[in-house]
Amino acid sequence: MILILLFTITLASRKECKATSTGIPLSPSLARPETFGGGQSPCMKLDSRVFKEASPYDTKVLNIEHIVELQNSEMDECDKDIFGNVILADAKWNRAVGNLCWKYGSVEKQQVYGPIFQRAIDNVRACCIKESPNDVSLTVIAIVLIIATALFVSALFVSLSQADCLT
Repeated sequence: MILILLFTITLASRKECKATSTGIPLSPSLARPETFGGGQSPCMKLDSRVFKEASPYDTKVLNIEHIVELQNSEMDECDKDIFGNVILADAKWNRAVGNLCWKYGSVEKQQVYGPIFQRAIDNVRACCIKESPNDVSLTVIAIVLIIATALFVSALFVSLSQADCLT
């Protein structure tokens, strides 16, 4: 019964893909490639104020756009709110593409951003690896903790057994 409930909730919470395009004619002029990354380190946490101050453009007409969407996109376990994943893009198109499912939005983004699209994905992936230890590191840490605990417990038993012999 619980599995059926969880399955139903999961299906109901999935974003349904209703629209397959923004309906806006696509061209590279929808974005300003020179603003990609805001001149900061790609893995640096995004600070909108810093990004806007560095831009010579009107941020009412152009929005700070996350190339890899913060939600409902690839790599949900990674932080995508980083400088290496943002660019200034046309505000109207930005809102429209953000409402598309990743399956369709990513196609439009590839057409508008060209090679910058893949660079943003690579940045998110690289920064995600830097921010979390890999599985091998976690395994080594776990083994070291287990061995240290075992040594501590055995030393404790030896100490207690020697104390018993003295009394």
